[in-house]
Amino acid sequence: GRVWAEPAPVAPVPQAGADIILPPEVLAQRAAEEQQRREMEKQAEQTAREVAGEARKAGEPADRVKEVIGDVIRGLERDRPGTEKTTLPDDPQFRRQEAAIQQVASESLQRERLQAVERDMVRDLNREKTLGGD
Repeated sequence: GRVWAEPAPVAPVPQAGADIILPPEVLAQRAAEEQQRREMEKQAEQTAREVAGEARKAGEPADRVKEVIGDVIRGLERDRPGTEKTTLPDDPQFRRQEAAIQQVASESLQRERLQAVERDMVRDLNREKTLGGD
């Protein structure tokens, strides 16, 4: 015989970094991205319904419907404004980029300081060479 049972409840898995409070800008961007995704799905479904209706009338194969839907989705993704994502300060890539910027800036600053010290030394040596000083 068969055994009928309810599936075991699945406990939600805590996400890594779930205790981090996100800035309002990031939350707003995520909400906007979610809204855009919903609109895109809605338009894709509407287009699919329209194409399916036309396909039934014209007798087009289902592959053509899938192709048209794919074209619509790609067009919407391409036309979507603001696809640039905000980087979080905790992002490892963001940290590496900031570290590289700091390293380049500090090397440049060290070079400028060394050149200033060299100029001062040359000036002091030239003063010592002249009779009577400044």
